[in-house]
Amino acid sequence: MRFLVYVLLLISTSAYANDDSDFLAARDAFRIGNAKKMAQFAQRLKKSPLEVYVSYYQLRLDLEKADVKTIKQFLARPEDTPVVNRLRGDWLKLLGKKQQWDLFDVEYPRVLNEDTELTCYVRQSKLRNHADIAM
Repeated sequence: MRFLVYVLLLISTSAYANDDSDFLAARDAFRIGNAKKMAQFAQRLKKSPLEVYVSYYQLRLDLEKADVKTIKQFLARPEDTPVVNRLRGDWLKLLGKKQQWDLFDVEYPRVLNEDTELTCYVRQSKLRNHADIAM
């Protein structure tokens, strides 16, 4: 019985080690902008706890060209991870830069971590709507 427990423990530890190395390789691919390599590791990490992070890397790599539907699906994920909100902030900054205020105004109330750049875009959006900018 002990032998079986040890074998199962060894197998599960080995699986996590593979996930870790695949995740680190995906992160490195993100850093150098290699979408093809990142997609290979993303496939390996499907259904792992690290999958959300690799999905973030994939979206973030080419956020300007990403489909709005794909971004919204990512932002609606049930995982409570910081990368979901981080992508939301990145996307809001891009929307503000492009002055896509309708999308910006819908998504902004969901932001958890405000920053100066987002505050500026909120004010620009309110000015566009001729709203009172006093906050």
